[in-house]
Amino acid sequence: MRAGTPLEQPRLLLIEDDPRLGPLIAQVLSESYTVTLEVDGKSGVVAGLSGDFDVMVIDRRLPSLDGLAVVETLRRK
Repeated sequence: MRAGTPLEQPRLLLIEDDPRLGPLIAQVLSESYTVTLEVDGKSGVVAGLSGDFDVMVIDRRLPSLDGLAVVETLRRK
């Protein structure tokens, strides 16, 4: 957790395109994290660059930009 915000849950970016699996994973993880769910690689990159996330869970096979490309793009920036 961030210093100075002891009651705030860590923020997690979940990038998952499966319409049933993504919300299910987000629901389970929301017990411990504040979850942001994105459904494709490009929107995941935008969210990853604009948000202050503590952890990211990224599917490898995503529409518009695969998971490895998402990770590479985020690391470069």
